[in-house]
Amino acid sequence: MQLVLTATQDAPVQAMCKDSKGNPAQVEGASFTTSDDTIVALKPDPGGDPMKTTISAVGPLGSALITFNADADLGAGVVPIIGTMDVVVNPGQATVVELQAGAPVEQSGQRARR
Repeated sequence: MQLVLTATQDAPVQAMCKDSKGNPAQVEGASFTTSDDTIVALKPDPGGDPMKTTISAVGPLGSALITFNADADLGAGVVPIIGTMDVVVNPGQATVVELQAGAPVEQSGQRARR
């Protein structure tokens, strides 16, 4: 999956783990990480649910990979389960106009006067 944000947006994300038949499955040790925290930040769920996070565009335009990790084995062993999501941050709506002028030059065809 790919999530596209503008530079001023947030998006809630929820991980849903399922068994091979598509039924909800419990996991332990759930966490989210980002490959580039200068592009997007992860805000923990205010209610403390480790299966939820909010992705926030924080800086320059670009892309980052969000990774969800958990332990699928509810016993003594560890069986990692991983999910990923690409996040692309695009420019937001224009709010400022900046004008830039080049260096002045003489017009062509003009003669110097004496």
